[in-house]
Amino acid sequence: MKKKTSKKSHRGGLSLIVILSMLLTPFTAFADTAEVPLMLTVEAAPLEFNVTESISMHATQGQSDLTISPCVITNTGSDDLKLSQVEINATPSWTVVKASTDFTTADSKNKIAFTAGGHDFANGAYTPGKKIAAGGNTTLQLAGKISEKADLTSAMQVASMVLTVERVEIISFTIRSTSYQAEKGMTWAEWVKSSYNTAGYVIMGDTVYNEETGLGIGTTTTDSTSADDVITPGYNYSLSTGGSPR
Repeated sequence: MKKKTSKKSHRGGLSLIVILSMLLTPFTAFADTAEVPLMLTVEAAPLEFNVTESISMHATQGQSDLTISPCVITNTGSDDLKLSQVEINATPSWTVVKASTDFTTADSKNKIAFTAGGHDFANGAYTPGKKIAAGGNTTLQLAGKISEKADLTSAMQVASMVLTVERVEIISFTIRSTSYQAEKGMTWAEWVKSSYNTAGYVIMGDTVYNEETGLGIGTTTTDSTSADDVITPGYNYSLSTGGSPR
């Protein structure tokens, strides 16, 4: 008898819940719509390149000049790359100093200097901006000096070099409606010296102008561009005597 009473009570409860639901929502729709956002994430393709695993340096006791093996960066991918920055960090027991340091003194022990492309690493990171075409390579050659008082009886690590390699991003812009290309972040001075300059533009003083026509590049018909100005993507530059150095 207890079991039958329990079953009836349970069924009644279900019926009551259904009835209450129908009373609370008497105009339930038979169809509805829902908007579901589609989120797309595109991951950048990895850069493909090889770098010399280690660089050897040799010095002769009593001499300050170092003989340093080259660092070769090889682009093994299909995209053009760029060596944008090189940084040298000395180990805790060594100090990177200027190449003009007197390395004959006793206090120059455990001091070392590095240069590349006219840049002294004591002044910070080197930004060569070297383009590495797909399938090609570029060589970074360091020069260095070390104290004549340094203990060179055994090989040791004195520093590490950090290379920053980036994918070359091409932008487009126009000069009097003629389309040109450049690398993102490129200045007019860099562009004039590059293969992107297909129309014979040159730098005269601080102005960019066409040597054949004598007309200068400007942001307006009266304002000229500076050699150090960064080229603006998608911009339509003017070309007139207002931007000319004449």
